[in-house]
Amino acid sequence: MINKQLESPLPSHVIFCLTRGYSNWQKFRYFKLVLRNLLIRKAAKKDIRSFDLLIFHEGNIKKLDIFFIKLFSLNLKIKFKTVEDYFEMYKSHEKILKNDKHLGYTMMCRFHYGKVWQYLINYSHLIRIDDDCFISKIPTLGENEIFLCSGISNETHKETNESLPRYLQQKNLELYYDHKFPYTNLYITQSSFWRNKQVDNFLLEILNDSQSTPHRWGDMPIIGVALKAFGGWDYKTGIIANYQYEHFSHRSIVSNGDIVFKNDNAFKILIIGILKLF
Repeated sequence: MINKQLESPLPSHVIFCLTRGYSNWQKFRYFKLVLRNLLIRKAAKKDIRSFDLLIFHEGNIKKLDIFFIKLFSLNLKIKFKTVEDYFEMYKSHEKILKNDKHLGYTMMCRFHYGKVWQYLINYSHLIRIDDDCFISKIPTLGENEIFLCSGISNETHKETNESLPRYLQQKNLELYYDHKFPYTNLYITQSSFWRNKQVDNFLLEILNDSQSTPHRWGDMPIIGVALKAFGGWDYKTGIIANYQYEHFSHRSIVSNGDIVFKNDNAFKILIIGILKLF
């Protein structure tokens, strides 16, 4: 799955996310991405030059919009990378999931557990901070740690809970489907782990399995199982210490591993993020 010919010495850290493109009046939605970028800049301070900021998108963000996102983010060095070819496959199949659900969310999850690694092999440490996460500091990773996340979550999707454990049972990996999965909208990990042959093969088999798309297997359980099965990752010690941030789309506040959902307070989450700038 990962093209070994693309490898080169791993120079640095990258902070990345996958974002959507908007048009017309919906362009105001880029505000949360700009706010996220500004907070990363503030958190990194003078160390901002030691990170690459990489934003993946579906090829539908116009060049002028990219310029203004960089400008308002006070960082013209932000890199935008289109992964349009990957997402192109579902644009002509709007509803192929069971219950007529859109495929976009599933493709996003598949990108995050099976495709993103091939774009990041030139970095030693990978930091995922989603486009609507409002942070106060940059997470760090110890020398012997392979993965730290912000919190632990379970998998509540019925079809995933019915089908993925059966698949894992065939590979004697069902033990690792324990509903103690990393909250994957924010984490830091070593790139080398995801280039391990066992991990790479496992993720490729998941991508190619006929159940993974129609049953919407998400990145949270897949990444969690891979970490436990091939990296000996322990959720009890895999939490970023003394860390707090807000996640706008989930309307959640994550603090020291605890995830608190504020279902009726999306605006409050946004205000908290804005206040962090000052």
